[in-house]
Amino acid sequence: MDGAIERSFVSFERLVDPSALAAIKRETNCLEDTFRGAAGRTVNLDPGLLALSRFSLATTKENAHRIPLSDGIYAEITLLYARGGFRPLEWTYPDYRAEPTLAILTRIRALYKTQLSLRQ
Repeated sequence: MDGAIERSFVSFERLVDPSALAAIKRETNCLEDTFRGAAGRTVNLDPGLLALSRFSLATTKENAHRIPLSDGIYAEITLLYARGGFRPLEWTYPDYRAEPTLAILTRIRALYKTQLSLRQ
């Protein structure tokens, strides 16, 4: 992907069963292929799951710290939530370590926490 990168985060009101992460990643891979140009990928979609204790991403890249889900899709705990904030791990990508990203995920976590309290 050439040029300036535009980054957006999307959070959905309807909660997702974590077991759906592999299927969601396969679907986003198909969407990336839909927008693929002659020079390669023009869109990068990284589906993830946010829990009160962590933020996880789905990936197709196998590594020792990734758990296989199904059909070549792996889950990676990217951030842990501890001591009042998200904490990166040794393998966390730089863009997920960045303060703007951590702030967005913290806001989404607060919304999620409210959703959970309303369900009880």
